[in-house]
Amino acid sequence: NTKAMDVFDQLFNSRNIDELPPLSNETIVSVESPDGPVTYTLGHIAAFLDLQFQVQGNSSVVNTFSSRNIASVLMAIFDFNTGHNSIVPEISQCSNNRSSLKFTMEFFNTATSPILGARLLNDILLRKNKPVQLQEGNVVKGLPSGIVGVPRSSLATPLSILGGVNDLMIVSNAASSDSLSQVSEFPLFARTIPTTRSDAEAAVSYLHEIMNATHLAVIYINDAYGLSYQRSVESAASKLGIITHSVAIPLRLSQEDASKALNLLKDIGFRYFVGIFFRSHFETVMPLAYKMGIAGGDNFWVFSESQLRLITSPETVVGGTDLARGVHGSAIVGTSAGDALLRGTRFYDAYTSRFSTLWGSDEGVKYLQSKLPFSNVAIDFAKDSPPSNFEPLLYEAVVALCLASCDTFKSSPTSFFTANDLFQSFTKTTFEGLYGPAFFDSETGDRSSGSVMYGVYNILATESIASVEAKFQRAIVEPFEWRPLPNTAFVYADGTSNPPDNLPPLERNEATIQTFGAALCISFCIVLLALSIVCGVWTYKRRETKVVRASQPFFLYILCIGTFILTSSFIPLSLVAFDLRDDVLSAACQSVPWLFNIGFVLSFSALFTKTRRLNDILTESRSLKRIIIKPVDVMKPFFLILTLNVSLLAAWTALARIEYRVIISGNSVDQFGRNDTFIGICTPTNRLASKVSEIFLLSINLLVVLLTSYYAYHSRKASTQYNESHYIAISVYIIFQLSLFLAMVYGFYFASLNPTLIFYIFAIVVLSLSLGILIPLFVPKVIALQDERRKDIEKEKKKAERLKRLQRYDELRAMEGEGDDKNINRVTEKTASVDSISNTEMTSIDDCVGSQIIILSEREGNKLLKSELSTVMKENKQLSESMKSAKDSLKINVSSESKT
Repeated sequence: NTKAMDVFDQLFNSRNIDELPPLSNETIVSVESPDGPVTYTLGHIAAFLDLQFQVQGNSSVVNTFSSRNIASVLMAIFDFNTGHNSIVPEISQCSNNRSSLKFTMEFFNTATSPILGARLLNDILLRKNKPVQLQEGNVVKGLPSGIVGVPRSSLATPLSILGGVNDLMIVSNAASSDSLSQVSEFPLFARTIPTTRSDAEAAVSYLHEIMNATHLAVIYINDAYGLSYQRSVESAASKLGIITHSVAIPLRLSQEDASKALNLLKDIGFRYFVGIFFRSHFETVMPLAYKMGIAGGDNFWVFSESQLRLITSPETVVGGTDLARGVHGSAIVGTSAGDALLRGTRFYDAYTSRFSTLWGSDEGVKYLQSKLPFSNVAIDFAKDSPPSNFEPLLYEAVVALCLASCDTFKSSPTSFFTANDLFQSFTKTTFEGLYGPAFFDSETGDRSSGSVMYGVYNILATESIASVEAKFQRAIVEPFEWRPLPNTAFVYADGTSNPPDNLPPLERNEATIQTFGAALCISFCIVLLALSIVCGVWTYKRRETKVVRASQPFFLYILCIGTFILTSSFIPLSLVAFDLRDDVLSAACQSVPWLFNIGFVLSFSALFTKTRRLNDILTESRSLKRIIIKPVDVMKPFFLILTLNVSLLAAWTALARIEYRVIISGNSVDQFGRNDTFIGICTPTNRLASKVSEIFLLSINLLVVLLTSYYAYHSRKASTQYNESHYIAISVYIIFQLSLFLAMVYGFYFASLNPTLIFYIFAIVVLSLSLGILIPLFVPKVIALQDERRKDIEKEKKKAERLKRLQRYDELRAMEGEGDDKNINRVTEKTASVDSISNTEMTSIDDCVGSQIIILSEREGNKLLKSELSTVMKENKQLSESMKSAKDSLKINVSSESKT
């Protein structure tokens, strides 16, 4: 019955002033009733509130927010006095109509001023043991046994000190500074709101779990609340490895002060901000932050619980302004509030229902106005206005103080309780509150963080309207994880649901040495690829020569193809040094083991089959057995080795696909401590399967190398045409050394090597393998072919000279048959003539220099003919022997090839 609200106010003021004792915090009154006299013990509670005003018509009235707070306090007192337990069931335990404790209420406006609040409290304390000041109406001026409200930590600090000195307990619903938990300084302070430590831990846990924050910039007001919250943020962040940087702003903030602080934040370069300030600071800081480029866009702001007022008054953020653009997409982390998070809970539904019923009547509004003779309240404050986040906590503070007073009063009925007794009882009080069971710390009187539920609220400000929507809620029991609300998505400043980056984009310092080295190695690879092609073309063009036929062109082709594929394996690995798409680089990484192993198997298996073939021939020749080795016989091991490698490579690809990844290279960091030097490498998705595949491949190929080395060693002294076995042994020895080196590096040092060094080791191995195969097997053949050509040219030259001499011989024989036995001068006429030549100058044709006519005697002519005939006969004999030797050699080769 709303008409019964003023019963105890009127009872207090209706006493006979001449019979009243000095004022104390205990007032005992008796009234007559149809059932006999009823005795009440009246306690008094003072509410210290920061009342805010608004213009309504031609006058200034208490706004809706403040009016609801006043109504919440009066409703709590009324519920306790009447035993109404629809909101808090435990109230019924203190209801006793025959002898019961009741309370009256008085309100004070602190106007956000700690100094004014301290003066008001001092004035109240001066009432002690003074004559009672009875008032007209429902205003009661008593000596309080407790104070509720005290909405700011800066106000709670001086009031708690005064209360501790003057035996007066204070219960706050909004002062959350962690410094107020110091029992030695504030022994009689308690609260129904969680501490800033709890709030900060909730905010930091959200930034860590949902936003993956690593760096936070904190801007806070330089008062008890701001300092406490800022220290709690830094403490919680340091435990999670989050780097913080804080900037303070004065409580009385000017545009210049705000600009200086924001410039400091801008210079830091962080993109996640925690704002710890009140409404006036909010409306000053955020427009400037937007203009300076550190709000909106790619930035993300999280505000403390003090901005939860926007849930009930989003119109304060006018759409289309710099303030709206600056706060759009930001978040508020605070205790759960509003219909979205609390509707459906027992306390909240009962509270809102009772509030609208009680204060929706004219009698209720009239009673509320009677408690505020100094101002008017807003009209229809109870209609269509949800409770703020602090309002239900204020109701809890009043109820908790009344329940604790009741328990203390029952334990000491002969004398009224002291503030210390009340505080001890308060810490033991439990009841069903807003978030479930409410309980308090036994030493500090702080509300336990385990009895508070937190939410995350998304500020959305378009060009026309602003709103605040709940998006996440943290579980009240372990694990304390953040859970998104169904059918909701957080909207960030860019209009998407993708969280912005915590820091500016990393300016990567790519491994320039690797890029340069890769380009250099690719150049060498291109040269070797061209060399493989040249060797293949050379083999094809010289396939009919004895040099190439002796080495079998088929195997030379395989060598060229193998070295070409082997060398090309380095090119895709080099691509990781360049800026290409990840899928392209992953495909390149996957191709490296295929190209390397297939190329190695093709080239080295050709050497293996040749050395094995030669070893088999030598082995059978020692036992004087005839052996026929067909090409298919020597190709069987080749196909076996190739099949094993392809099978293992296929299994490797299926079980441990190789992908391109970027890893840190070096210890260089940027201004945010991020490693800014990176290198791209190829790494398997399954390290164990990859390791097993690598070991099997390496083992098989190393075994083939060992067998080939064994065959090459045993056939090293075999006499073959063009000494090919010697050069094969050299090539096998080079490959053997490289294989041992690769196995040693892989087995002992691979894990400790950096990717750049591995890159260069692989380049050296690939290039050395290709050169070690091509150079020993092709260079000697080129030289041998050139030597044969030179010999053939010399033979042709000698053959031409012999033919010339034979022609000369035939001419001389013909001339000899035409002569007679007389002294007939043989005259050879040229183009000139001489008179005479002495006999001593006619010893040879070459001595005739100045004359073109040679005159010989018969004797001299016969002598010259015999000399030339003897020379020609010797040359003919040498030519016959040479032709016979060549024919015998040709027979041996033909016989050897027929055996093969």
